[in-house]
Parts: sequence; structure tokens; C-alpha cells
Amino acid sequence: MIIPDLSRIVVENALKEEIAKADDKILKQRMKSVDFYEGAHEQYIAKHFENGPQLPIYVANMTKRLVNARSLVYKESPIRSNDKYNELLPIDIDSKMRQMEKLTFLMGNMAMLSTYGENLEYHVVPYFWPMFLEGEVEPAAVYYPLANLNDKMNRIYEFWSDELHFRFDQKGRFWDLEDEGINPYGVLPFTFAHRDPELVDEFWQSGAVDIVSANEHVDILMQEAMIAARIDALGIKFASGVRDETPIKAGVDEIILLPDGVSLGRLEGGDPNRILEIAKAVIQSTALNNHLVARFADSEARSGVALKVENLENWDARAASINDIWRPFEKRRFAIDRTILNYHGISVEDELSIDYAEPAAVLDAAEQRAEWDWMLEKGLITKKEILKQIDPDRFADDAEVESVLTEAQAEQAPPKPTSFLETLGV
Repeated sequence: MIIPDLSRIVVENALKEEIAKADDKILKQRMKSVDFYEGAHEQYIAKHFENGPQLPIYVANMTKRLVNARSLVYKESPIRSNDKYNELLPIDIDSKMRQMEKLTFLMGNMAMLSTYGENLEYHVVPYFWPMFLEGEVEPAAVYYPLANLNDKMNRIYEFWSDELHFRFDQKGRFWDLEDEGINPYGVLPFTFAHRDPELVDEFWQSGAVDIVSANEHVDILMQEAMIAARIDALGIKFASGVRDETPIKAGVDEIILLPDGVSLGRLEGGDPNRILEIAKAVIQSTALNNHLVARFADSEARSGVALKVENLENWDARAASINDIWRPFEKRRFAIDRTILNYHGISVEDELSIDYAEPAAVLDAAEQRAEWDWMLEKGLITKKEILKQIDPDRFADDAEVESVLTEAQAEQAPPKPTSFLETLGV
């Protein structure tokens, strides 16, 4: 929505006009993407099978698996280099950032709201509407549904701009909160993420619509395979040449008596294997288009090196997203957070650097042992560090590590001689 200015009267009139429109196209597409990610997509498949054999709807949640496989930046928590800022960050900051990364890839655009209680607090906002001033490409204001998302007639919204903060409902009623309709921070407290660097001045990006569409087709194919298997198991029996309505009895312990000129037949189901091959092809092509490799239960096992080669494209895409999306995102959020903290009388240094962890190589047991042996030989790792890699939870305490190492060393030591003759080797 484009508005001439952000005065209260202009904003209220624009919002009344906007919420009166019946078009929720973008919202519905984003909600559908979330439904597929959460596995709640039976409603989108059942409508295709309202007639015919009534079987439970089969759904396969490939959306969540592919989105998670593509979202590797925050799999390991990054290191932020501002100590004071780190003290004020919520304990779930990286959990929220993992959620942001996945939803940004899934839906194309995401927003994060920064607020302050005892510490900084973050709220992931998947459904929102930006407002732009004429000639601007960055949002000047945002409103989003706070309650009753699925009941449009009774939705409640919250609005933020640099100067204003209030709530309103679908009926066009507006009310202020404790801040009397004023944004005390003086800055829009939202940080926006886009799935890809903006190629043109277009705010909305499409997200993982290819994955959601493929998931929908795979669900339909799998449901058809289930129906084909059901028909093939029982068959559809028919009789030809029947001239009256006398029922023909059939059963495993009965002899079928047919009138003259009557014959029985049975319709076979479709070929489930053929349907499964098509489903596999859809999954594989979708995975490849997203820098992933689809593997199935009957696939051959691969070595760690082979798996690393397979995932090179995905790791390259991860490296690009760090520099193009997430490092700039953290810097923008940090600038907003500093402004909010300053309002509350808390001063934070203006420097922030983020060190993202490199993805761990996938190694089988033999390859991992060989790597540890080489690193031990070159003095690049200690036994204590190896134990912490094997079981980080158990060996978080150094005392437990020392106990295990001491016990292992004692078991490996040769037994002490018990007599003078044993000392001489006699």
C-alpha cells in the first residue's frame, strides 16, 4: 500500500479502505505454505477425491524436509562479538533466527519485531502488510493480524510506524495502548528478510512455491497409488449378460451359479509402481532445483566424501545467503535494537561482527577415526576435544572428561611386576 504521508488521519483512512477489500491472495498463499510445512495439508488434497473410493487422505511432508535441508545458516549458533549486546539478547535468539531462516526460504519475506522487557524480545511475524511512502522502496509502516487470523470479519491488527503505534479491528475501530498511540522508539522496530537479494524494486518474493506445488502433486499421486492398490487388492467385479435383478451370490465358501449367457469379470487397479516412479521424479527434480539431492530408502549408501560432493551446491548457497541476507539482517536488527536500548537508558557499543560456524563435514565412522588420528598426530586436537565432539552433553564438564581419560589410561597401562623375578623377566 502506498500512502502520501504518515499522519494519523491519512493512515487511518488508508487502513479503513484497505481492510474493506476482500482480496487476501498473498495472505492465503503464505498460509498455505505454512500449512504444508507443518504437515496440515489434508484440506488441499481431499477436495480432489470427493468421489470414488473413500480412503483416508495420504500426506507426505516433503516441504518441511526440503526447507530444513536448505536452511543451514543458523543450524549452529553464530558468535556475536559485542559482549554487552550479548548480555541483553534473549536466550532463544538463535531459535528465533532458525525459525526466521526457514520461514524466509519458505515464504519469500519475513519480518521480526524487536521490543524490550527485562531484556530484548523478538517476535517472528509471518503475516504482515507493509506500507510505503510514495517513491520509497523500504516500508515506512507495517500492520499485521494480532488475533483471529482465520476470521477476517473479527481480526484485530497492530500498526507500527516511526511515530505511531496503535491497534484496530476489521470494523475500522482504532484504539491506543499505554503509549497513547505514539511509538516511543522513534524508529520502525521491524527487521525484514528477503529470500534473495532484490533484483528489482519489488518487496514481495515468491518463496518456495515450487516445493509446495510439488508436495501437493506428490500427495495426489500417493493418494492415487493407495486407491490403485485398494482396487487391485479387492477388484471391481462386474457381470455382463444379466437380464433380471436376481442377485448373484459370491463368497469364498460358495459356488457361484450363473444363468445362461452371464459372465463375471473383474477390473484391475492401476499400476502403483508406475505412480511411485512419477512421484520420485517430481521429488528429485524439485530437490535439484533447490540445490539438494533426494535420496530414497532403496538408494545405495554413500561415503562422507561422496555426500560432501553431492551437497556442494547447497553449501555454496548457504555461504551466499550468509553474505547476501543474514549478515546484513543482523546488522540492521542490531541498529534497531541499539535505538530501543538507548530509549531505555542502556548504552551499547556500535560495533557488531558475526562469525557463522562452518558446516560440519559428513564422515562415516572409519573416516572420522582417520581424521582424529591424523589431527592427534599433528597436534591439532586433544583427546579431551575429541570426547567433547563425541558427546557434548556428557563431557561439558572437564572433570568428567578427566575422569574418563584417567580410567582409560589405567586400563591400557601394563600390569606392574609383583616380584623381583617378574621384574627381571624370569
